[in-house]
Amino acid sequence: GRLPVPWQALGLSIGIYVYESSKLQLSYLSRNPAGGFVEHSLEDLVKNPPTIAIINIEGTLSFGAADDLEQRVAMIIRSGVRVVILRLRRLHLLGSTDVSALERIITSANHSGTRVLLCGVHDDVDAALHSSGVELALGPHGIFKASDVLFASTHQALERAEEIVLAERTHGD
Repeated sequence: GRLPVPWQALGLSIGIYVYESSKLQLSYLSRNPAGGFVEHSLEDLVKNPPTIAIINIEGTLSFGAADDLEQRVAMIIRSGVRVVILRLRRLHLLGSTDVSALERIITSANHSGTRVLLCGVHDDVDAALHSSGVELALGPHGIFKASDVLFASTHQALERAEEIVLAERTHGD
């Protein structure tokens, strides 16, 4: 019974590939005084949580990565962020499991009183969000579509987030 060594090596390398491709790169973007964006690690965000967090997501939202994304966004929400903007411009969706992962993230954020906005949304992702009902969970003006101008939808989402925070402060007093 045992497989010859080359097959074991092949199995291992496939396992490593699947593991590596199941990882998403998440970074936290902040706006610099010039109006551009600076990239930071998520650790920076959790150490010093902003009111509004822009999270840039890169990679493929595969089955393993969806769980990872949910856990990391939950950590961001627990840190006390009021509005989380997920920038999806460099995210590749694989199908309905990804959309349901996004839906779980949004629902759990809503329960914690944190709003989620999506920006950098391409047409195919927008269609998936629309048909799955995720759009409804986000609430009005929750999706900002990608355009040819880099960061245009991120700026729009940030303006919307600032309106939300301002409205909360006004109603809170």
